[in-house]
Amino acid sequence: WVVKRFIVMRLMGEHLLDHTQFSVSFKKSGVAKNGFRALAYTKKEDGNKALVLLNTSKLTFYKVCGKLRISLYKERCLNISNCLEQFGQLSVLQKEIRENIALSDDKTAYIALEGFEEISQDDEKRHLAIVLIRELLDMKGIVILIVASASPFYRLINNDAYATLPNSDIQTNRDEISAWTNVFEEFDKAYLWFPLNKSKPADPLNLISVIKHETSGWPELKNIRQKLISHEDWTSIKEERDADHDALKTISEPEQVIACFLAHANSFYRKQWELCTRDEKIALWQIANGASINPANVNVIEHLSRRGYIFRHQGWHIINESFKKFVLSAEPEQHIEQWLQQNNEGLWQVLRIPIFVIFIVVVVVMYYSSGESLTSFITIATGTLGLIPLVLRNINLVKSNGMPESD
Repeated sequence: WVVKRFIVMRLMGEHLLDHTQFSVSFKKSGVAKNGFRALAYTKKEDGNKALVLLNTSKLTFYKVCGKLRISLYKERCLNISNCLEQFGQLSVLQKEIRENIALSDDKTAYIALEGFEEISQDDEKRHLAIVLIRELLDMKGIVILIVASASPFYRLINNDAYATLPNSDIQTNRDEISAWTNVFEEFDKAYLWFPLNKSKPADPLNLISVIKHETSGWPELKNIRQKLISHEDWTSIKEERDADHDALKTISEPEQVIACFLAHANSFYRKQWELCTRDEKIALWQIANGASINPANVNVIEHLSRRGYIFRHQGWHIINESFKKFVLSAEPEQHIEQWLQQNNEGLWQVLRIPIFVIFIVVVVVMYYSSGESLTSFITIATGTLGLIPLVLRNINLVKSNGMPESD
């Protein structure tokens, strides 16, 4: 019990508490009550006039706006990059907004902005965005809604964390960080979606179980499932409750289900991957390769869990098998190797935790079953464990044509 509680659980990250809310959505819509209520509150006279909506897509956002009868300016989310390209016509934009306010029933203009990740590494556009949002905040009768899957504030002040390789030339300076802090201080924050409290499929060979596992995750996966149902490889049906059973008429292997999801969700998975920092990508790659996530990376684990990339059930797992397959090939091998080297997490660092856990368990078993052989076992095991890093190092040298890597 002591080994399990204080060693194994801690090494596997099982000691971490859940900081993510689960199962707090409206069942039929899948929309989180937290975000729905925050958005509804903007319609009140004393309500929020600046709101960041996280864990959401434009489709989910439009659905909620429709339910709340919120009419958006231009009837859509405005891409911040496109707005900045017309920055020289700011006065024209302000005039159009005032006209929109005058024509609206509640004398309010709802301006939705998205796409902040597209300007995170463009110094000029970031500075113009600060000016634009400040101008909008100063206007009366406006509600500003920023729609994003991940925090735009974090992305804008930590853009180096998202670069393929660390680059000091794109780091945000302190003055700009202060400016963005002052801007986002005016915004409240809410989530339009929370991940499901899911578990591993009870039977990984059961097709219905696999389909449900692939679907339970990001809301977009349900849309992909609907596309698959109408696909020629899947039997077309009218009632959703029969979908999984009818699908079995043409699909006979779980791998076929996973392959279908991967093929149809590839572009969506790429978008989700690019929203991650380097450290988050490393963690996902490690989990996908069967390694244990580093329990010291508490913030990384919390961020990935909150945004639906991983779930916990007897250890940490990728949200579904199709995304796991995507992660394994999402980046060139040389990028992964460089990231691991920079984080001091080479192959031995990835494997040492599970090896150490196995070692501890074997020691405990031998202690209780045959204490006399414990000393000799520890001596042999210590020498063996010391050789593993050297063996892995030699493998890396062979892969790199025998030349040691440059420092």
